[in-house]
Amino acid sequence: MTTYTYTNPIIKGFNPDPSICRVGDDFYLATSTFEFSPGLPVYHSKNLIDWELVSHGLSRPEQMTLSRKIPNALGLYAPTIREINGRFYMVCTNVADDNFAQGNFLIWTDDIRGEWSDPIWLDTPG
Repeated sequence: MTTYTYTNPIIKGFNPDPSICRVGDDFYLATSTFEFSPGLPVYHSKNLIDWELVSHGLSRPEQMTLSRKIPNALGLYAPTIREINGRFYMVCTNVADDNFAQGNFLIWTDDIRGEWSDPIWLDTPG
């Protein structure tokens, strides 16, 4: 068995509200980005210590318009990432003012290192 040493935080920088899933020997982690773009970074690790940024759930401007007039603390909150039968899914909440899309949405990809789908808005609160 290999012994590893780590120092917190395991991922440097701004990476709040982590969600993690395991696929075989691989781990994938997604975090909140609030009003910042590109949104929803996805990281990969084999050992839960060394992490590599592999994609962003929202990387294209047409995927989501985030409000630029809000000073802080709105936007993309607490994503959940899961893998089912080879496809990755992420559910997230966009908190916005009345002029921007707000609510829960789902995005997916068949290539974790590639582009993610456009958001599919979910008709459900919270």
